[in-house]
Amino acid sequence: MPTDDIELRPHQKQAVTAVARALRTGARASVVAACGTGKTLIAARSATRLVPCGRVLVLVPTLDLLAQTAQVWRAAGRRGPAVAVCSARQALDHDPVGGDTPMTTSAQELAARLPADLTGQVTVYATYASLHAVACAHRAFDLPAWDLVIVDDADAWLRFDHPVRAEEIALALSLRVLAPKSAEWRRGLAAARRYHQAHHHLDVPQNFEDTDRYPLGRWLTWQRRLHATGALDAARAAALERLGVVWDPRRQAWDRGHAHAAAWAGAHGHLTVPVDEQHDGFALGRWLATQRSRSRRLTPGRVAALAALDPWWNPPWPLTWQRTYRAVQRHLEGGHDVNGGTTAPGQDAEGARLERWLRVQRARPERLDPRQRQLLDGIGTPGTPAPEPAAGSQPRRRRTFEEMLVVAAAFRAREGHLDVPQRHTEPIEPTEHTGHTGQKGGTAEAPVRLGRWISNQRRRRAALPPERVAALDALGMHWNPAEGAPPAH
Repeated sequence: MPTDDIELRPHQKQAVTAVARALRTGARASVVAACGTGKTLIAARSATRLVPCGRVLVLVPTLDLLAQTAQVWRAAGRRGPAVAVCSARQALDHDPVGGDTPMTTSAQELAARLPADLTGQVTVYATYASLHAVACAHRAFDLPAWDLVIVDDADAWLRFDHPVRAEEIALALSLRVLAPKSAEWRRGLAAARRYHQAHHHLDVPQNFEDTDRYPLGRWLTWQRRLHATGALDAARAAALERLGVVWDPRRQAWDRGHAHAAAWAGAHGHLTVPVDEQHDGFALGRWLATQRSRSRRLTPGRVAALAALDPWWNPPWPLTWQRTYRAVQRHLEGGHDVNGGTTAPGQDAEGARLERWLRVQRARPERLDPRQRQLLDGIGTPGTPAPEPAAGSQPRRRRTFEEMLVVAAAFRAREGHLDVPQRHTEPIEPTEHTGHTGQKGGTAEAPVRLGRWISNQRRRRAALPPERVAALDALGMHWNPAEGAPPAH
């Protein structure tokens, strides 16, 4: 807002006048003011009055105070180029300054941003611990002198009438470098945990601020920058990784999509997401549609990761059937009855539609995959036992690892484990639509010998590619059954 929009109180006006009078004749002045009297605003107005078009250096003890000072100065009408400077260690505890004020720890970058021909109001906000960077910018990169230096230290402000170098500032103030604290970083982590608890992911929009006005989006952007340069402490990186942080949203687009899928599945219990669904600003429905269209090209690990969220994320029958089945589940969970055979008086249109759909499924069970009938049985719909393989069924064919992984994921979702008895078989009956296997036609296939396949994977573990081991691990594979949980069969 313009400077004139903030009306100074009488004591603040008196202070600004006194500062201006003292610095017209002297090199320095001190102002003592109690907390809450607006000394930051007094400093901003004094700078505008004394140096309306000059270079001002503002030194503060902590990064928190730096952010607050920059915000007050902007509100008080301070315009023009501005840079925030902190030490490399303080950067790890970064509390974003916000606005259009970039932050740097580099003396060279500071000098490059503020060349000698830069005119107007030029402001640098710096912490005590970053003073060496300011000194280096003067000494090695010819950073121009300051017209005014304001120091928040025992409420002392200084103005140097002659060209000032940072070494002189340090000598005059006898500044000691304060050990930066990690309070700012802990504050950011706490905000990240609150967001994760509410949204079940950490894909935070860039400009997001929480209810406490904490700029979590900018804070995470800074953490990603530190991580990319190797400057983020390993323990801090691990803390964010436990919340599912995506370090490089562009290069890790799949991980970002999976984080949203996991959050959706956690809230809804499945991945039958409407194609136009936006989840916290992310186009989750379209992302899942893309994964289904590319299912044969996905790595085993990614297939397993999605199957662990919902074994029927890419069902071998029409997705419209799966969506209607989920709608029936939701209707029943809401306390409604869709199994009555006739529409009850006053029943809503959705309930009537679902009841009609169920009647069609019951009337023609032979058209359903055995696993579809199992799903319907699981929600209380009268089902039909899975038929024995037809006389003309196809002989067993050699299935790909990816296909078997999907079968294993379905077993785990149903049984809660992957300890499959060695002689166990899973029924397979493709529909007329292309599914996981890519096969078309309605001829029944022989059951899959899942137990034998699991046993073979255990036996061949040492020879398996790492990505296949990881895919099975994601499903809870017990490589040594004697040490794992006993089978539930």
